[in-house]
Amino acid sequence: MPSRSSPSTATFDSTSDEVYVTGDTAFTRDFSDLISTYTPLVFTFVSGLSFLLLMVAFRSIVAPLKAIPTNLLSVAATYGRPVAVFQKGDGADLLGLQTVSASRALLGNRNWRLRRALH
Repeated sequence: MPSRSSPSTATFDSTSDEVYVTGDTAFTRDFSDLISTYTPLVFTFVSGLSFLLLMVAFRSIVAPLKAIPTNLLSVAATYGRPVAVFQKGDGADLLGLQTVSASRALLGNRNWRLRRALH
């Protein structure tokens, strides 16, 4: 896939023109890169600050050490881990669950004629 720094070189090798990539696709790619770059830093900062505040508040090291994994599990549950398990099948075998295709998940119990036609 071409990137912003080296767009489709096969198309523009014969010219000396500069090629700029803009639009929704470029914005989405830049935004995804930005999110993937800073997400670990944010989680580290929040976990470290939580650890320090809980350690000062409770004067114990056990409570913060238990709270940080619990906090990370709740964030993972909130931000799409159920979708990864139930629709994509990541870890479904470990939990003894079956995966559901996206079309069946969208249809649900409605439109049973359409659902039967897909099978």
